[in-house]
Amino acid sequence: MTTMLESVRELQPTIRSEVREMQAGRRLTATVVDGMRASGVFGMALPRSLGGPELSPLEQFGVIEALTYADGSVGWCAMIGCDSGYLPGFLDDDTVGDVYPTPNLVSAGKVQPMGVAVRSGDGWRVTGRWDFGSGSTHADRFIGGVFLRDEAGVGLTDDHGLPLMRVAHLPREEVTVHDTWNTVGMRATASNEFEVTDAQIPDSWVFDLFSPMRRDDPLYRLPMWFIVKHGGNTTALARRAIDEAIEAAQTKMVMPQRQLLIDLPDTLEAIARAEAATRSARAFLVAEIERVWQACVEGGDVSLGVTAPLRLAIVNAATVAADVTRSMFDLMTTTAITADSVFALLVADASVAKTHVVHSHRNWVPLGARLSGRPINGPTVFI
Repeated sequence: MTTMLESVRELQPTIRSEVREMQAGRRLTATVVDGMRASGVFGMALPRSLGGPELSPLEQFGVIEALTYADGSVGWCAMIGCDSGYLPGFLDDDTVGDVYPTPNLVSAGKVQPMGVAVRSGDGWRVTGRWDFGSGSTHADRFIGGVFLRDEAGVGLTDDHGLPLMRVAHLPREEVTVHDTWNTVGMRATASNEFEVTDAQIPDSWVFDLFSPMRRDDPLYRLPMWFIVKHGGNTTALARRAIDEAIEAAQTKMVMPQRQLLIDLPDTLEAIARAEAATRSARAFLVAEIERVWQACVEGGDVSLGVTAPLRLAIVNAATVAADVTRSMFDLMTTTAITADSVFALLVADASVAKTHVVHSHRNWVPLGARLSGRPINGPTVFI
């Protein structure tokens, strides 16, 4: 039987043939999306108890790497879209059947609270406009972070007096997608702004992202798993940049030396350094995924102190990818400077990926604090 990883590898030539059209349209083509759906990519994180394939985090990582190696935006959309396998962990059985009736639905959205949910009877009226809705043009389900308010519109607070935040599932038919995504990298992700106005939802459609999940499947024992998938995107960008550079250097003549680029010592050193950085970052990340996954399977400790090295590995992989893609761009000089050059695309994709809250340089300080036992100042994302 063909595995999902084998299926997406077979899809790679099709993806590559569609890159120019996807870049121009700033969205994935129907051909690519259909191929991803047929491979089951968007449902890969759904546990078997809910009818899914329950790929382990490392298996998911491999699938996303394979897709990203063909195109960064495709891998990114797979990584975000398969959150539909994790989000049911916050919902009760009846709600899962209502919101996620089939196992291969595509999710999109943003968990930061850019909307409000006002109490309305037994449910909520949601209004808001969110940005960075990756996969918005092919998504089946949207979510959006909200601040909760009572019937009078007064903001609710938690036990510490802070505004009460939740994430709301949004009725797809009431979501308006605005064509706002026009970036230097990850151009085909269609990470557009999306909006709802007075969308009525039941109380069960609202969940707390930082609360324990309601299910005990290993995939749900660590809420952070849904961001670990990011690592497969960045490691593949670095790998592709090195491979493309080695291939191109075989035929690129350098003047005035009148030598092939691959024969210059500086080239060989650059490739060796890029290989060392990329392989090290990937090995660190894979080892941490395996370590924490084993703890989930065995019901062990998955507290923030234990998972901090995994979080560090994710940030490190993104930083290395940005550095490696840039080094290969510099190595190729004028070969890399056209707008549709693979090296330009890889640099742009890695640079954009590095700005994401999961990968950002702002994670280094709180991670250093966590790992050294120092106080963490300010909010963080699973650190």
